[in-house]
Amino acid sequence: MTASPRRILVTGGASGLGRGIAAAFRESGDVVFIGDVDADAAARVAAEIGATALALDIADESSVLAAAELLAADGGIDVLVNNAGVVAGGGTLQEVPVDVFDTALHVNVRGTFLMLRTFGALFAEAGRGAIVNISSIGARQPTPGSATTRPRKPLSML
Repeated sequence: MTASPRRILVTGGASGLGRGIAAAFRESGDVVFIGDVDADAAARVAAEIGATALALDIADESSVLAAAELLAADGGIDVLVNNAGVVAGGGTLQEVPVDVFDTALHVNVRGTFLMLRTFGALFAEAGRGAIVNISSIGARQPTPGSATTRPRKPLSML
């Protein structure tokens, strides 16, 4: 049996899969924090589902540390759903501009790493907590034309 309500941070929670995950946790009675680089979208979704919005750029260390500090001061979290990521552009490796690839690396690898490192340390210190890393089938089955989505996959397999 899981203690409820759990306190859950969903990164990338203002849209797509993250929004669905955040809504499902709220429907289960959990306290949900929607962390998203788009603060306005996070606020709109939070208001719609009864969650709390949190401006969070997972690729920016100071943003991740500020979010962790804010959440810790507010009682911490029990679960991190590490969902945020970008598909910065399509195409083969030969077609994707370097700046587009750099954006994907920055968010999908660095951002995932920063969240794991920061919240993993908080969970270890508390002696409790769970991290769920969200990825796609691309971790196991590459899709032609999606070169920029691959860099995150190794971290998601941890």
